[in-house]
Amino acid sequence: MNSATYKSPTELPVWMTKAEANALSKWMDEKFEMEDLINVYKKINEVKNFNFMEKYTPESLLYRIYQVTGLKKGDINGRTKTDELVKARVAICYLMHSLFPGMRLHQIGYHINRSHSNVIFHLRSVENQPKLKEYVEELRIKLEE
Repeated sequence: MNSATYKSPTELPVWMTKAEANALSKWMDEKFEMEDLINVYKKINEVKNFNFMEKYTPESLLYRIYQVTGLKKGDINGRTKTDELVKARVAICYLMHSLFPGMRLHQIGYHINRSHSNVIFHLRSVENQPKLKEYVEELRIKLEE
C-alpha cells in the first residue's frame, strides 16, 4: 500500500477520535497503514450500525449544507427571506439540534446569525409544517450521499 504509516493523532480522519485510534493501535501492531486502520474502523462501525451523520462537527455540517444546496454563508447569515434561504436556515437549525443534542440554542443561532428565539421558531415550524419536515429529511439524505 502507498499510504503513510500512522504517526500521530493529528493524522486521524475527522470522524475518528483519539481514543478510538489509540485502542486500535494497541490492538494492532505499532506500525500500520492508515488505510488499514480506516477499513477496520469502518467495519467495526458497520457492525454497530454506524450513523454516517455522526462524523460531522457543526462547522463541517454547515460547509456540507452549503455544498449540497449551492448557497453561500453570506446568504444564510444575511437578512434576505427568500423561500429557499428560509428553508435552508430551518434545516440547519433542525439538523444541528438533532445531531448535536448538547448544543445550546444560542450556539445554533450563532452559526446562522440569528437569536435563540429564531432557532426555537424554526424548530417549531419543522414540527408544525410537514413540507418543511420533508425538505429537511431530503436534505439529510443528500448529506449522507
